[in-house]
Amino acid sequence: MARLRYFYNTESCQFEKPVLNLKTFSVHTLKHLFIGTLVTAAFGAGLFFGIDNIEHQAIRSNINELKNTVHQFEGKIGGLEIELNDIQDKDNQFHHDVLKMDVQFSSGPGFGEPAAPERTSQNSMPSTMSEIKSQLNDLGKKVQNQTDNFIRLEEKLKQKSTELRHIPSIRPVKGSLVSGFGQRSHPLLKIDKMHQGMDFAAEIGTEVTATGDGIISFAGTSQNGYGVHVDIDHGFGFETRYAHLSKIIVASGKYVKRGQVIGYTGNSGLVKGPHLHYEIMVNGKKVNPVDYFYTDLGPEDYVRFKEIALQFNESMD
Repeated sequence: MARLRYFYNTESCQFEKPVLNLKTFSVHTLKHLFIGTLVTAAFGAGLFFGIDNIEHQAIRSNINELKNTVHQFEGKIGGLEIELNDIQDKDNQFHHDVLKMDVQFSSGPGFGEPAAPERTSQNSMPSTMSEIKSQLNDLGKKVQNQTDNFIRLEEKLKQKSTELRHIPSIRPVKGSLVSGFGQRSHPLLKIDKMHQGMDFAAEIGTEVTATGDGIISFAGTSQNGYGVHVDIDHGFGFETRYAHLSKIIVASGKYVKRGQVIGYTGNSGLVKGPHLHYEIMVNGKKVNPVDYFYTDLGPEDYVRFKEIALQFNESMD
């Protein structure tokens, strides 16, 4: 049963039942609707802004994490650029000092100095990512360039290693140097003439070895005063001659290696006594062999060796 409500009428000084008219109903209804709307709006706004605040916090957290990642990437890129530049500097120096090549392998202007733009707002992120993408692209090109260079360097080293094996660099016989390259007195003709090699005194039958890798271009006897001799074509413009032998143990066209025995000393040809006459030709021109014993003599031995070679004396052929 519904409870009755009364109000006190001050004019009649009595409690009376309220009379519900249209005006009163409208006012009460609008008041309740207004209050309900305010409560609903407040609740909805609180709910909306609460969720929105959580989402914004998550976005800001992701942005900060991306910024840290960007900084880390830039640091790594900068470190790699510095390392690659150092490798290229050493590579250029190696080409210059070892391979005698003046080659400069560069990666373009400004490389190795990564840009560090300010990042004070979210608007800087797209340009930063674009710069990192560009740096990574440049870094990839630089790595590929260095890789290609190492391939060329490997081929050059193989060629250089082959060349070094072929260049004459040791003494051809275990014997004493008695006469060097230059004007000398001929023992039989009794005149001063150009001595175009070195004479090493050695007993007949002493082993004679090739001073570098190469192919035997001549092995036999000639009528030009050399007697029995062996000529080796080493390639790269180098040739050597071993004259006045008593015996040859190699044949023309055969490949020999440095240190391999090719024959034995003797006194064949126009000579004063048993010895080995040794010559070096570079691009067809006879040169002083004294500069081609760099793997065979220490510094002090080389000085004494050169002093003997420079003395004006009587040759043995």
